[in-house]
Amino acid sequence: MKKSVLTTLFLSFLLISFGQVNLSSGLMAYYPFNGNANDVSGNNNNPVFNNATLTADRAGNPNSAYHFNGTNNYMRIPNSPSLNMANKMSISLWVKATGFYTGTCYNNMMLMKGDDDYLTGNYFLRFSDVYTGCTTPTTTQERFYGQDVVAPTPLVQLNQWYSVVWTTDGTTAKIYVNCQLMFSGPQTLTTFTNAYDLFLGHLANPLYPYWLNGDLDEVRIYNRALTIDEVNALGGCNAVSGCTPTFQKRYGGNKGEASYGIVANADGSYVVAAYTNSFGSGGNDAYLQKMDKNGNLLWSKTIGGAGTGVGGPPVDPVLPWPLLLQPLLVLQPLLVLQPWLLEP
Repeated sequence: MKKSVLTTLFLSFLLISFGQVNLSSGLMAYYPFNGNANDVSGNNNNPVFNNATLTADRAGNPNSAYHFNGTNNYMRIPNSPSLNMANKMSISLWVKATGFYTGTCYNNMMLMKGDDDYLTGNYFLRFSDVYTGCTTPTTTQERFYGQDVVAPTPLVQLNQWYSVVWTTDGTTAKIYVNCQLMFSGPQTLTTFTNAYDLFLGHLANPLYPYWLNGDLDEVRIYNRALTIDEVNALGGCNAVSGCTPTFQKRYGGNKGEASYGIVANADGSYVVAAYTNSFGSGGNDAYLQKMDKNGNLLWSKTIGGAGTGVGGPPVDPVLPWPLLLQPLLVLQPLLVLQPWLLEP
């Protein structure tokens, strides 16, 4: 095959260890709002009343979120055993405020189970003028607020999407906004069980209706505390608190290599499918490498002959492809998550 002059390239990848993410574990209710308001968790916690309006989600997909008009829109989900938790739970959702409630106490209720504040067993997630809303209210000091915790920042801005997650593990309550832990504090409630229905967009109290003027999407309720990795997954963030690279190494020669795929094995080792101009017969020979869990090269093999090239789009499967939930591979700059090798 015709050879071209190549500058020195090295096969390189960075491995970062993440905790396991299982967003189905402990999921009691899940409302993705994909054209309807149904619960897809399998627990049948479907609304029996819904007069909110389908709208576009944060990615612009039509009919993929719900808009609440701030005056009379809400959803009601009947009380059920799966909506009542012991002393651990989490709420996750996406919200975009399009206005602020300016009735008594300036609260904007996103989700509430219970018809009043300070009831045993209730739970909620809202944004409000937490500190002065019932005395000297203002819409310039609206903060996200869950049981026992208030996010000091950010101050809620209109027409901006936020990922908000509230968790409690039996001891400590936490609130995250856009994947960042904003506040944590002691948990005061010992149960999240009550006889009330669940409401989205409204508090079922005629004196304090707390109407939501905004859009909701991806509402989830769990019977456990989510981990930081799960919070990041739900918020679409890549950063992991306290994460450091397990290893970073470079492999290859001085005539150019590139990879087409990587497989993480059960024993912690890795196999990379690539091509090489530095080893074997040259001319983009197939190049297989195996590394241990610390990135040390265990063996490498080339496949191909003089004048035969295998560079180009991968086409034939050569290795099994397990789900990469843990560890998650972040590859740069040349690795592509495809388990294929082009053979001569």
